[in-house]
This record gives sequence, structure tokens and C-alpha cells, in this order.
Amino acid sequence: MNFESIVNMAKGSKKEEIVKKPEKSQEELRGALESKLESSKPVLQEGIKEYEQALKDDTFEDQDGEAEGAGEKRKEAMQAKLSSMFDRAEKMRKQLDSGEILEQIPEADTILREPFLRETFGKWYSGDQKKIDIPQRPSLVDPQSLDFSSLKSDIDPSKFGEYTLNPECLGLDFKTAKIKVLDIQKEIKTNKLTDIASIGKYIIDTYSKDYIIPDISFWQWMIEKGANAPTELLDGNYHFCFGSILRSSGGGAEVPYAYWHGAGFYRFANGLVFDWVSFYRVALLER
Repeated sequence: MNFESIVNMAKGSKKEEIVKKPEKSQEELRGALESKLESSKPVLQEGIKEYEQALKDDTFEDQDGEAEGAGEKRKEAMQAKLSSMFDRAEKMRKQLDSGEILEQIPEADTILREPFLRETFGKWYSGDQKKIDIPQRPSLVDPQSLDFSSLKSDIDPSKFGEYTLNPECLGLDFKTAKIKVLDIQKEIKTNKLTDIASIGKYIIDTYSKDYIIPDISFWQWMIEKGANAPTELLDGNYHFCFGSILRSSGGGAEVPYAYWHGAGFYRFANGLVFDWVSFYRVALLER
């Protein structure tokens, strides 16, 4: 969490206002959907490349010391991941080709995150227009590629505004996704996982096979849903989205989270050096 956010919390900052978003034209909605589809193409190509390389490297063969069938399970997991992404891309393509009327739902705008993040920075850095207007620089990064240990010490103010997106969240319909809220302190068997960086690595290593790790687009969806968000997210705990890293004004890598506070969600992000505490939770999406 940035310093300004801590100050605002201490002062008792106002709850998130639930504002009805203006309806978008069909042209705007189709443009957003086309952007999602185009963004998914390089991700799919990279996934195919990774799969083909794994075949060449015998990654799907059982390794020494592994149980029989371990390699086949890796293969099935990668195939399932690719199939899921292909299915979502195909669904978007069919929607565009059919010419059907697109619904006015927040999910249709999740590729257009700049207004949302600008609004977020406005809440975090109220009165500092330069920070609010900072260019936002997204990049598609598989959470399994995030090196939390290195990011923990990577402090660079010139990176303010950078954030990552989980390719698996592109085109994902959060409205129908099955959400799992994890109390990680009840799951881990060691006291060595104490800060957000170590928890993040554990989450990615342990749960990526069976769950999609939600990113900033899910964070946005949750906040904009407000009281209509799934009940699992309305328990007052802090729900982290480890599928994204967001750079704060100080240049540190932070993980976004939100928590329900009566009439709306507070939105924040915590640095990787912060301790993990009892009321923190991890949001996951079932595959």
C-alpha cells in the first residue's frame, strides 16, 4: 500500500461511491471486444510455442524420482490451459461475427482499464494531478513468470504506472466464474512464508494448475460490482489478486486488493515486503 493510502485510511477515507456507468454504444462495445480478441492472439501463439518446446524437451516424460504418470499430468494441464484460452477466443470471435447485440455489462469494458486506473490513482493521490495523469503501461505476463523475490527489491520510480495482466483472464467472464477465497494461513505448513512476496510465489507454484490467478481486470470487476459482487468477497477481509503486479508512485511492485466496507469496496495495493496477516485472503478462479 502506498503512503498516501495509509494516510487516507487513518483519516477514515470515504467509501467507494457506487456510480452508474454511462452506457456505451455498440460500436464501443465491439471495439472493446475486438481489442480483447487481438490481445489474446500473441498469448495463444506464445502458449503454442511453449507447448511445442516442451514436447521437444521431453518435459512431459516422467522425471527421475517422480511418480508414474507425472509427466502426462503436466501435459494434460498445459493442454487444458491452452484449450480454455482457445475456447474463450473462439467465443469472442463468434460474438463479433454474429453481429449480435452486446450487453451493457462491466465485463465488456475490462480491456479498457485506463479510466479505471486513472480513477484509482485519483483516490490514492488526491490533489497530485501529475500522478493521476501518469501514463499507464500494461503488459501481458503469465503469473508463473513473475519473480516475486526479485520484484521485492526492484524499486524504480520511473516504472510508476506499469502493471501486468494475466493472459488467462483475457475474455474471461467473471460473472460465471467459480470463485474460491483462500485463507492461506490455514493451508501452509511452514512459518517461513511471512511476507506478500513469499506468499505470492507459493500461490503461483501451488495453485496455477487448478486455478486461474485473477488480475487487475478481476479487481476492477469486483469493485464495480459493489454490493452485487459474489458474497465470498463481501466478508470484510482483504482479497488479493496475485495475477497482477502494479507499480506505485514510489516505483515498488505491489499486489492489488480490495475489501468490502458496508456500502462499497476500498481498493488498495500492498508492496511485496509487507507482512501477510490474518485477515488477508487470496482470490482464485476455478478452471
